[in-house]
Amino acid sequence: MIGVEPTWRGVPVTGRCAAGAALGKIRIKTCVEDFQVDEILGFEPEGSGEHVYLRVRKTGLNTAWLAGEIARTLRLKARHVSWSGRKDRHAVTTQWFSCWLPGVDPDLAPIGDLAGVDLLAAVRHPRKLRIGDHAGNRFRLHIRGDGAEHPEALSRACALRAGFPNYFGPQRFGANAGNLERAVAFFAVQDRRRARRKTRNRDIFYSAARAFLFNRLLDAAVAQDAWRSGTGLLPGDAALSPNAAELLGPFSDLVDGLATDRLAPAQRAFCTRPARFGAEQGDLGLGLTFELPQGAYATAFLRELGQVVDVSEHSTAAPSVETAS
Repeated sequence: MIGVEPTWRGVPVTGRCAAGAALGKIRIKTCVEDFQVDEILGFEPEGSGEHVYLRVRKTGLNTAWLAGEIARTLRLKARHVSWSGRKDRHAVTTQWFSCWLPGVDPDLAPIGDLAGVDLLAAVRHPRKLRIGDHAGNRFRLHIRGDGAEHPEALSRACALRAGFPNYFGPQRFGANAGNLERAVAFFAVQDRRRARRKTRNRDIFYSAARAFLFNRLLDAAVAQDAWRSGTGLLPGDAALSPNAAELLGPFSDLVDGLATDRLAPAQRAFCTRPARFGAEQGDLGLGLTFELPQGAYATAFLRELGQVVDVSEHSTAAPSVETAS
């Protein structure tokens, strides 16, 4: 159903909102210009080294596809082009790619000639970009619908400057939460070493499983009004606390799979706060600008206002499978 978040085993993949009842429907990505994301690298490339960092603006393209096109254009192997965070396809986004080009000064002009791509900068650096290297993302959003036009929408949005629950968004779990089903199938393979070696998307399965389990812990914290501080567990091979073990008991196949594969546990903040926030309400909805740290979801902010409807997912075009990260 349009605007309804997916469930898995009868449980919403995210969790309950902290701000109160939805103000109405929040339509996003009516056009690509409605959803603009600028990656904040957080450090300055040094100007020398084996890797060429490219800052590009892309419109209507996903990150992995563009990385492949960059590799093809520069005649590189796919593994020699990397990025820090995936960005949404149905959006206008800027982000960095790194290309391993030791001792080579390539002609970069053909990259800027790709449809939907503007090459904004190129600079060398000693190290490749790895997932999560960037500091955060800057969002410029135009949201529409009765939720965005509600008389309380502007005041509620401004109140969220104090923080909102740091859920992983539904995008993390794939269409119809399919990444979770695939994770369960992956964990069920008896020859774990061979499964890890043969499964290209294993990191996606690990990520989806950990995100879902974290969301269960955060949902419980929101229910107890205990989410504004502290962190929640991204499970791995460490023992769970009694409280976490009880909450995650119905999903023991995910917990056990992560432990068997010896993933290192980590922590994630329950609450995240937008920086450099701005909001303006008009006749056609609500304009928002804010920055979020790496790994936080703009949709987690928006769902505190209303029921998020990604218009791009219900168009005739292929659905978006990425989000700013």
